[in-house]
Amino acid sequence: IPLRLVGSEMCIRDRFGIGENTSISSLINNIKKTSGYARINIKDSKGNNKTSGSFVTGDVVVIGNGKEEESFGIVIYGDVNGDGKIDKDDCLGILRHLKGYTNLNK
Repeated sequence: IPLRLVGSEMCIRDRFGIGENTSISSLINNIKKTSGYARINIKDSKGNNKTSGSFVTGDVVVIGNGKEEESFGIVIYGDVNGDGKIDKDDCLGILRHLKGYTNLNK
């Protein structure tokens, strides 16, 4: 099966099931099942390569097939602070935003 690149975060999330606590190795394995010759590179929000651990909001997945390459920004819905977990800290961040103490839109 040739690698078919899709151009939206929604497609990669839905197709490969990236969510809270999704490990990097599980995504790589899922993509390689679809296309054994895919090149996969994962970077954190600062551009550093990631080879282990779990995805967090702000990570970027770069998938290529030797001819073309596509980047996908990772959004874990509910992970407001970008630590990969959905917890009380995220709730507090939303409340602080709603009260005007911080701005999550920046």
